[in-house]
Amino acid sequence: GQAARPVPAPAGGQAARPVPAPAGGQAARPDDGPLRLREALLVAAALSVVTLAVSAAEQHLGHSGIYAAAALGALADAHSSVAALGSLHAAARIELATLGTGVLVAIGTNALLRSGVALVAGGTAYGARVALSLAASTTMACVVLLGMPG
Repeated sequence: GQAARPVPAPAGGQAARPVPAPAGGQAARPDDGPLRLREALLVAAALSVVTLAVSAAEQHLGHSGIYAAAALGALADAHSSVAALGSLHAAARIELATLGTGVLVAIGTNALLRSGVALVAGGTAYGARVALSLAASTTMACVVLLGMPG
């Protein structure tokens, strides 16, 4: 039969229950957890590349370059573009309004991409639900931006 491994008792002191081992009866490896070195390095590299791209775009192309680089970076991950924009704002290289608009460009671009992926991967009904949810959250971000000073 399959080997079971114990699971720590949850808060509240309920008894632990066995969880079946992964297929093949092999125990979980340490690199199966949420903190995997390869993925952490890829995220760090993406953050660095997008930060450099947004900064260079700001220097050479102004606001238009910032928005274009934020959109391109958001095709991979909106967080990297938002972090790069935050760094520029913290260094007083862009104003709050440019930061807000750049963040909206990044999350809007990422939302469009994710909606398209959901449509292709999950069909029309699933894609529509994902797109509606992302449109609602992006709209709320716009509302927050409109309420910001400056």
